[in-house]
Amino acid sequence: MKRASTFLITVALIAGMVGCGGGLGEYGVTIASTAGGSVTTPGEGTFTYDEGEVVSMVAEAEEGYRFINWTGDVDDIDDVEDATTTITMNDDYSITADFAIKQYDLTISSTEGGSVTTPGEGTFTYDGGTVVDLVAEPDEGYQFMKWTGSIGATADVYAAETTITINNDFSITANFAIEICDWYDLDAIRDNLGGSYLLMNNLDSTTAGYEELASRTANGGKGWEPIGTLSVDPVYTETVDPVDPFTGSLGGQGYEVRDLVIDRPVEDGVGLLSCLGEGVIENLGVVNAEVIGHVYVGGLVGENEGATVSNSYSNGSVTGDCCVGGLVGFNLGIVRNSFWDTETSGQATSAGGTGKTRRKCRTSPPSQGQAGT
Repeated sequence: MKRASTFLITVALIAGMVGCGGGLGEYGVTIASTAGGSVTTPGEGTFTYDEGEVVSMVAEAEEGYRFINWTGDVDDIDDVEDATTTITMNDDYSITADFAIKQYDLTISSTEGGSVTTPGEGTFTYDGGTVVDLVAEPDEGYQFMKWTGSIGATADVYAAETTITINNDFSITANFAIEICDWYDLDAIRDNLGGSYLLMNNLDSTTAGYEELASRTANGGKGWEPIGTLSVDPVYTETVDPVDPFTGSLGGQGYEVRDLVIDRPVEDGVGLLSCLGEGVIENLGVVNAEVIGHVYVGGLVGENEGATVSNSYSNGSVTGDCCVGGLVGFNLGIVRNSFWDTETSGQATSAGGTGKTRRKCRTSPPSQGQAGT
């Protein structure tokens, strides 16, 4: 009996000790945050929970910031790198939600003819709001044209030295172009119809290469040979094949091609450029031109399949049998902010050659005598 009573007393003492603590224990968690955000669940401050309770925690970053991780007493946090996570209450804790300025990637590349020297080429990571210097350097014989891509935050897209403000992931490209300084350079475009080119000065009768390439006596009396090749069915002249269209970009920078002579009455697709595919012609003037062709004849372009011609103009005379225009003989692309003050002779699609529907021209087979000056 004595042993039994001793056992009962011992059990009672243990039970009494547990009862004095009110059952399961309670623990406190103190929550704070760094600048750039806050803890919205359960909030910030000190909170008390039962032992073993699973507590949800949610951290929210302010605009321009990002959540990094939870720091402090983090052993019982489910995922310290997740802004929405849980903590299991097995002790007293002090934890902090850490935030930092949001970071973005800037990817930089360049076309043929130069490179980006500052900050370089590749992918770079910056804090949001950082102003990054951009410096593009052309190779010899090339000029910087412009920055393209994600350029909305670029200070000046036409400046080789500029800045970009990082407020998102950006991908930009430095574009370079071959310099056109004389008629020989202009003539060389035909060797790379998809290239990018910039006129660096006016071209006229005093510029190197004129007598050989663009004068009345050039090319056996035919004058300038149009850049590109257009094939037209001799009977159904609405059947057109741009064999080798110009598909690159040609920037005039406000300069002019002057005193151009083309005397090719039996040829189709006649102008400074014979035909355009996709591409860009901008800020270019063709002045005092004398252009003679058969069909699809224009001062600047004979036939435009889909390029954009902008801020350009022409004057002089353009003569042909059909699809004749002062600026563009026939246009299926875009012509905007451009004008022509050109005397035209022939069945014109419109004054500037901006017609949109091909039609069979009333032509006779081309002969040397059919089109006059």
